Amino acid sequence: MAKENTLSQEDKRTHLAFIQGVILRMSAASSNTKSWLIPVVAGAYAYALTTKSIEVAILGFISVICFAFLDANYLSSEQKYVKLYELVANGDSRVPPFSLDVSVVNEAKTAKSAKKSKNIQHKKSWLPSKTAVLSWSIAPFYGMLLITGLCISGYLTAINLAFC
Repeated sequence: MAKENTLSQEDKRTHLAFIQGVILRMSAASSNTKSWLIPVVAGAYAYALTTKSIEVAILGFISVICFAFLDANYLSSEQKYVKLYELVANGDSRVPPFSLDVSVVNEAKTAKSAKKSKNIQHKKSWLPSKTAVLSWSIAPFYGMLLITGLCISGYLTAINLAFC
């Protein structure tokens, strides 16, 4: 177990406030991602149905995947900062005073998987975590939009085949 930092309580509160600010920004960015996606996808799917264009439906489908990836990255980063917040709140000495570096959070995971190549670790640094992708705020929301896109694409494919 790591020894405690020797910060004053006021410094510790300030450090926690800095981390909380980052968490709030990540949360707001995640919310904005969803609010930008809805009109984009609704417009793409509606236009695809109106013009019977499977290409536009696929474009809407691809936009859902891109926004889901972005949102999952926001959530994954937010989760890392929550863990950093917990470390600072518990007085963990691995966290330097006023640091916002989340690599300290990854130290325990990296120690367990030290045998993995650096290339794999680099790839994982920009991929959202599995926990984030499968969370209640990502999988159901984007999953339903993807299913809707698949249904619309299937419907348009059936119509286009019927008229051929």
